[in-house]
Amino acid sequence: MISACMRVLSDEEIADLAAQASAGLAGPPAPLLPPALALSAGPDPFRAATVLRLVVGTGARAGVRTRLDLYGADGRALCTLVDAALPAGSHAFSWNGRDARGQELPAGVYFARAARGAEQVAVKLHLIR
Repeated sequence: MISACMRVLSDEEIADLAAQASAGLAGPPAPLLPPALALSAGPDPFRAATVLRLVVGTGARAGVRTRLDLYGADGRALCTLVDAALPAGSHAFSWNGRDARGQELPAGVYFARAARGAEQVAVKLHLIR
């Protein structure tokens, strides 16, 4: 499946890019650096719980606090899943569709946002009942 913000290049466009690269017009390739922070969730949509996967890049400074918060579609803060200094690597946290008081939330759209220093990432979640 192709995202709405992507498109498939035609053979002609690919050939043009290759010609530019061989002529030196495209410049040197940019270094591929892993993101400092990445967040994904699954399953989505979910009924009982979803797992939020947070990746802290290998170049991340040690001791920097990482927060993982859940918000309603209206921007209201619902709960904090993580507020700690996480080491570089992959981390997984389960969210059960409840707020900080343990109250079951209604079906709807929610957002998970991870922040570490100046880096922020977010994912949209769909809770179905």
